[in-house]
This record gives sequence, C-alpha cells and structure tokens, in this order.
Amino acid sequence: MQPQDAVYVRAKLFNDLSSTESLDMPRGVADPRGLARLVRIVRHWRPTVLHSHMLHANLLADFAQLDGLVPFNDETMLGAVEALREAGRLGEVKMVSRNGTPAAVQLIRAGVHHGTWDIDPPGIGQSVASLVVRSATEDLDGLCVSSPVGRMITPDRAAAWIPWRERIPYHDLKPA
Repeated sequence: MQPQDAVYVRAKLFNDLSSTESLDMPRGVADPRGLARLVRIVRHWRPTVLHSHMLHANLLADFAQLDGLVPFNDETMLGAVEALREAGRLGEVKMVSRNGTPAAVQLIRAGVHHGTWDIDPPGIGQSVASLVVRSATEDLDGLCVSSPVGRMITPDRAAAWIPWRERIPYHDLKPA
C-alpha cells in the first residue's frame, strides 16, 4: 500500500514534535480493525496543542489528500476551520467534533462543519447512578458498561438543537 492510499493519524505524541501512526487501512475502505488501532493510539496519546490552527495547517500541508478530520473537541475544530479556509479546502474535508457548542452548531448550520457530538449531562448523571445501583445490587464481575450518552448534531438536526443553557437546569449554590 502506498502512503497516499492509506489512512494515518498524526498528532503530537508525548515529547516528539510530530509522530505519524498508520491505521493500516486502505483509503475509502471501512475496516473495524483500524478503529481498534486508533483507540490504542489515543489511549497512549498525551496531546499538547498550543494552537490548533497551526497544527491543522501543518497536517493539511503534510497530507494533501486528507479526506476528513476529527478534531479533539469543538474548540480545536475552530482552528481546523481557519486552516481549511486558508488552504482553500473548507467544506471539502469532512469534519466532526464533540461538545455540542453553539459555535459548532452555527458552523453546521452554515454548511462548514459536518457534526458535533452533543453530550447530555443529565443523561450522564442517570447512567452513572444506574451503574452505581447495578454494581451495588448485582455481581458485574468487574464489567461496567454504559453506552455513550448524547446525540450527534448533524445538518438535519441542527435546526432543532437547543443550547445547554436553555435545557440544563442550573442554579447558583448559595450558602445556607
């Protein structure tokens, strides 16, 4: 397999200035083993990103045939958007991120970003509570499983998205 035909993950790993890891996946072919390799890489990854715009600009320069980006979160995705805009590839490279921030949803509505994972804090609390009860009442044999809590905000869901401040109850704590 030639380098331009494979899928790679590039990141600042540990103290190395730039490391490139191959997922051993041919471009355009879905292979679940590549996802397992990505999980192993990310588990050992200690990201240090000072400026995501430059990180993404370098990534785009090094991998001209890049088809997609998965920035660490919505905030680093904003740097990727600027790098893609400078490279003239905005809208061409598919991108998804996480956190469900207003800025990410705005870019999805504008057709610039392709999706953000919108976490559900009350749902996370319910899942954790359920796991605590299960671990106290059942023999889980060390197994603790919960599915991801949230939903992907895509262009077809962006119009109905409600910001966290409007859907998550928040009350200032006041001393008694």
